[in-house]
Amino acid sequence: MRVVCRYSAQPAVGTDNLPLIKQTPAPAVCSAIFGRNNNNVMNESLDIPGFEGNPRKPLLPEALKYALMSGLLLIAMTMVFFALGVSEQQVALQLLSWAFYVAIPFVFLSHYKNKINKGFLSFGQGVGLSALTGLLLGVIMGIFMYVYAAYINPDMIVAIEDKAIEDMRSQGLGDDMIESNMAFAGMFFSPGFFAISTLLSMPFIFTIVGLIASAILKRD
Repeated sequence: MRVVCRYSAQPAVGTDNLPLIKQTPAPAVCSAIFGRNNNNVMNESLDIPGFEGNPRKPLLPEALKYALMSGLLLIAMTMVFFALGVSEQQVALQLLSWAFYVAIPFVFLSHYKNKINKGFLSFGQGVGLSALTGLLLGVIMGIFMYVYAAYINPDMIVAIEDKAIEDMRSQGLGDDMIESNMAFAGMFFSPGFFAISTLLSMPFIFTIVGLIASAILKRD
């Protein structure tokens, strides 16, 4: 790490004790090494091995990597459940999806902190990485959900509509009221709506979970 010192133009005392002050804050390091005061201020820089701070590695490459990995995993899970005939309306599948959304930010923030950023993670870095990953994942999954609902499993929309009609009938609504409600709700039962809702919900969910995960994992 390069430490920039501001000091007066007095003779230096040497650097024999350098190994003893690796963990000293930068102003104290400058004072101990150069023996300066604040008169006739000058600048000097010094490379100190082992005196490290938060390197602040770029977020975008890692967010893209995490979004691609998460997207592939979600797509694989969706296709496996589709092949097994598991309905998207089942509570167990919905709970599994929410568990995934909660766990993944903790996993990739821990990886970024420990493997990429040398053990450091500021609160802002964590929230930013979570939000950016959620946005990229939303784009990936939004495209996939459109293709899935329109071409791979169009029966999913029919099943959702049937469930909505069944719920309204259980509430005692007549056929005319049900038909009117379904005509209004028709815009929500389309591949485009599923794509847009996925695109918008992913950044929101990941940002909220990222706030919690960053508060727990942060190390400035």
